[in-house]
Amino acid sequence: MVMFTAPNAIPRLKDIGMNSSEGVFQNGEWWRIFTVIALHADLTHLSGNPLGIVLFTYLGCRYMGNGFALFLIVLVASFSKLTNAYSRLGEPFFSLGASTAVFAALGLWAGFPVGTFLKTRYPMQNRDWLIPFSGGCILFAWMGGGEFPEDVMGHVLSFAFGNLVGNGIAGTSIPSKLDALNQKALLLTSCGLIAYGWWLALR
Repeated sequence: MVMFTAPNAIPRLKDIGMNSSEGVFQNGEWWRIFTVIALHADLTHLSGNPLGIVLFTYLGCRYMGNGFALFLIVLVASFSKLTNAYSRLGEPFFSLGASTAVFAALGLWAGFPVGTFLKTRYPMQNRDWLIPFSGGCILFAWMGGGEFPEDVMGHVLSFAFGNLVGNGIAGTSIPSKLDALNQKALLLTSCGLIAYGWWLALR
């Protein structure tokens, strides 16, 4: 809410916080891939993005824990922003919105059960991984499209990277080895990355 209303009073916030191919790769403003996660284009996004993040992050947290799930969401969303900006080098490219975090969370949730199935094979039944994966794909097809200023490529990259990361993490024992203290540390780190990005942008 704060980051949505603040640019009305200080329009410069969107300029320094949105993703930009020129800003990231030519001016070295790497923090944009984190600051952009806190921005919303309009009221529709303001209402939809937090709802999606809460729902899909909750589902991801059931697999990986609160801190680890949110940490991966921030990393996946930021990496998709970075990849998208790199793919647009040589042309003016700007985007903003927390929707990449929404689809990163959706991808992680959809991909984790697939990785678990590939790791264990038995006794996990097909419905235990097929239903979440199919549901994630259907939800992405329903919500991931749009027209400018929608960053559709960012949506696609976030969902794809989220699936890959969720699949890979499920094949490890990392989530089970993280205790409550580690989860809290990762939770603070996730928030700290975005806060640090804004500190650098405003500085």
